[in-house]
Amino acid sequence: NPSVVLIGGLFAALVLFAVTWVLTGHRARALHLARRSNRELARAQRAQQAVTDTARAGIITADMAGNILYMNPSAASQFGVDAQSMTGRSLEVLMPERFRESHRAGITRVAAGGEGRALGNSLEMAGLRADGSEFPIEVVLSAWSSEDQTYFTAFVTDITDRLAAKLELTRRAQELERSNADLEQFAYVASHDLQEPLRMVASYVQLLARRYRGQLDADADEFIGFAVDGATRMQNLIEDLLAYARVGRSGMKPVATPLRASVETAVAQLQESISETGAVIRIDVDGCVLAVPGQLTQVFQNLIANALKFRGPGVPEVVIDARREGANWHVRVADNGIGIEARHCERVFAIFQRLHTRSEYSGTGIGLAICRRIIDSFGGRIWVESVPGKGSTFHFVLPKSRSKA
Repeated sequence: NPSVVLIGGLFAALVLFAVTWVLTGHRARALHLARRSNRELARAQRAQQAVTDTARAGIITADMAGNILYMNPSAASQFGVDAQSMTGRSLEVLMPERFRESHRAGITRVAAGGEGRALGNSLEMAGLRADGSEFPIEVVLSAWSSEDQTYFTAFVTDITDRLAAKLELTRRAQELERSNADLEQFAYVASHDLQEPLRMVASYVQLLARRYRGQLDADADEFIGFAVDGATRMQNLIEDLLAYARVGRSGMKPVATPLRASVETAVAQLQESISETGAVIRIDVDGCVLAVPGQLTQVFQNLIANALKFRGPGVPEVVIDARREGANWHVRVADNGIGIEARHCERVFAIFQRLHTRSEYSGTGIGLAICRRIIDSFGGRIWVESVPGKGSTFHFVLPKSRSKA
């Protein structure tokens, strides 16, 4: 039937037109999306290129064979080469001979599906400049894949200045350590050698004071008194200086030391001063710390004596307690004395530092410095918190002993 054929033909033509129109629309949209994707990709590539070109770190990308695909200006400057001329050349031209074998082994291992030991890690090695000179570098290496191909990117930093600064710091630390050791030795020897002549001077001045007191005029008695007082203070100063210098020189290693025994020994040694001042000592300590027993006792003795010396107008009260803090014992020695201004809380631990005149309070200004030196030698730390007019709390933390004494 001609009519049926005509209608069928028209329908087929219409379907074909519709399909063509749809496909054309899809193609146009696909082309539009492709162009937009290409523009975005180009923008991203330009942005990435700008970042890598201006990065301070050297950036080098290589293929699986170890051939250079890209080198940014910073890397080219570090190695003294032209970035463009390095494209296609082996990475090995940038490293001394002694590193090349391990470099080849690493590439072979990754190519075989193994793990590169250097991947993701910071590696210090030497770089080889175009003029043949070597320089220290730090390399962080990463691997990435694209279209079934594996590539490597190395971030290279010239650490010449860092190593030089580190060496200088080490040199100065060693120099300071030697200087401190020499100073400590000098203080020990000088103090030790000064004891005998000073003892002789003090003895004769005291003899002079006893034998001729009242036989000379008042000025002479006063002058002799000054001499006796000066000699006595010098003896005390030398004894304290020797005690300071001896810390760390005994060769004794920290051992399990009961806190209570050290506190009780210190209190017994200060019993005369405690009785004279009417002080109340409260002890609430337990446990063992790693310390040299005699030196730990000296710390408690110095802190308690300090509390008695700088007492307030009322009855002196000293509270000594301790609590566990992880692997340490935190010890506190609190008093109700005159206190310390906050700006002086660190200064009091410096040697020969005094916050009061000798006419107000006697002493050499070494006691708290000895405490810090002892606590530091045990691997602990010491500090003070204080409120003027209300009292001070000295804290120190020492490692806890795993065994009982």
